Amino acid sequence: MIKIMITGASGMLGAEVCLKLQNNFDVYGFSHVSSFENKSLDILDIDQVNLVVKSINPDVIINCAAFTNV
Repeated sequence: MIKIMITGASGMLGAEVCLKLQNNFDVYGFSHVSSFENKSLDILDIDQVNLVVKSINPDVIINCAAFTNV
């Protein structure tokens, strides 16, 4: 099955993308804070991102992470 990694999975866009894809793909959701559905990932930490990408080996990465209240 195709593996999809989604950053920003706890946000409005990321949560919707996860919901739409989870029935047809292996979805791995990440956000800046850990939750029941998503794991924590700091996308500004390149070493952490590389480690996660290497461990999951996703076929697709969708970046839904964004700043709010800038």
